Amino acid sequence: MPIERRDIILINEEALLAVRAQARMEPWLFPPGQIIAVDINKNEEPLLVTVATAGAPNKRESVALNRQQAVEVLIRFCLENNIPLPRLGYKTAIIVPGPGGTGPHICLRLVST
Repeated sequence: MPIERRDIILINEEALLAVRAQARMEPWLFPPGQIIAVDINKNEEPLLVTVATAGAPNKRESVALNRQQAVEVLIRFCLENNIPLPRLGYKTAIIVPGPGGTGPHICLRLVST
């Protein structure tokens, strides 16, 4: 039986858009204010750290997202941008190096049969 594996890789700017989209759907997970940055962690956990302004321009709060939360963020991004995803199959978030050493990128890995 053939197995399909796809990687959907988001650069930092796309990861920021993905986190903002998830914040619209689940605002209780994120601090109030505008999300201004996303750090992609080169190590294992947390995969994503978001930074938001909390009311005042010089006050900032951050939230760490674990692997499962990162998968939810990436799936939301794909749904909002009409990127087809298999309904069944294994989905995980991993960190991949960027081309030419451009830094780490977050990747939604899909494996289906």
